[in-house]
Amino acid sequence: MNLLSINYRRLLFILGFILAVIALAWLLYYFFFVPKNIPSNSPNNNQPNYQNQLPQTENGQGNVTTSTPITPLPAAPGNNNASSTNPDGIGSSQNPNLPLHQLSQDVAIGVTSAGSGNNVQYYDGGTQKFYRITNNGTVQTLSDKTFPQVQQVVWAPDKNRAILSYPDGTNELYNFTTNQQITLPKNWSDFSFSPGGTQLAHKTVGADNDPSNVWVDVANADGSADHRVEQIGINAEKAVITWSPNNQIIGLFVDGNGSNGQEIYPMGQNQENFKSFTVTGRGFESVWSPDGSQLLYSANNAANGYKPQLSIVNASGDSIGLNNQSLNVATFANKCAFAQSGALYCAVPASLADGVGLFPQLADGVPDQLYKIDSQTGAKTLITSAGSSYTVSSLQISADGRWAYFTDASTGALHSAKLH
Repeated sequence: MNLLSINYRRLLFILGFILAVIALAWLLYYFFFVPKNIPSNSPNNNQPNYQNQLPQTENGQGNVTTSTPITPLPAAPGNNNASSTNPDGIGSSQNPNLPLHQLSQDVAIGVTSAGSGNNVQYYDGGTQKFYRITNNGTVQTLSDKTFPQVQQVVWAPDKNRAILSYPDGTNELYNFTTNQQITLPKNWSDFSFSPGGTQLAHKTVGADNDPSNVWVDVANADGSADHRVEQIGINAEKAVITWSPNNQIIGLFVDGNGSNGQEIYPMGQNQENFKSFTVTGRGFESVWSPDGSQLLYSANNAANGYKPQLSIVNASGDSIGLNNQSLNVATFANKCAFAQSGALYCAVPASLADGVGLFPQLADGVPDQLYKIDSQTGAKTLITSAGSSYTVSSLQISADGRWAYFTDASTGALHSAKLH
């Protein structure tokens, strides 16, 4: 046996194997990891391209403003030929191919309309800063400070202050006008500002961490003068803190009512004995109308295949629970938003599987279409398809009612759609 010949063949085999592995690794890197260039819509190649990143800010005092408007991104692939067919055949169509624009590359948290016009502001998870996009499209930083790992943002009505919550349980009230910071107790959660922004409703866990020692409290916005309102104890998860725009109600207690219903008990800051109302179904989610007179809500039951269905009900004073009517729209209330004018807009999934109200994750990846809904008559108008790729996770309407801002559930990025 020629051992030298065998060793040469073995050496050649090993070298060939190594080269094949290197070639395969390069191909994998090229096709999956090499970034692809996104063509710019602007003919001026010297202008910053905000399609790939937010503008970089310089160190300094106060707000930093860029002078170049954001370059709109093209609509999602397939949107140029989006079908105007409405899911479940509801509503009429109003230019369903309106363009969509991507406003952030990274995850956007705490998206809210701000001031007049179409201003919008949010926290960017990539740069860890807060931004405002103004009426003319310029991007401003609200502060030159970075805020690492903000998990939740609750804005005061003036949009100059916000409660920032972090993964370690830290809560801070930050004033973006004065750059002042106030630390709030870690055992506070579920914040909601009063309409005037002077008070704050929240849940409080007692210092002993006793599950029965959980309360709904009201404090001044700076955390002072905190006082007990309602003891919710082991039922804390049933309490939803949401201060009504008319200042009457600070939260809703959602309790079971039979095998296929829920009873909603409004909570006042002075322990008022408000009337409750019944919801036919489970999975209650709600959104206040701008004047606080009504609640838009979604619930699911056996009759609708356990899919969320929108309804609206009176929710003020002696009329609480009256005019409880279905809008015949299958979507979650947290995909809806009112304009200041009272116009209602909702992102409606193209299709929903039975049981999605019980298991919301079944709706992951289902594309949405944006509708304008008359909350009095139920008439529906298709505004724009969110394309075949966008699933809306949150929705805001600009102060002037001309733009919708939404975050994409798959990427967290912020997008806009022109309403009219």
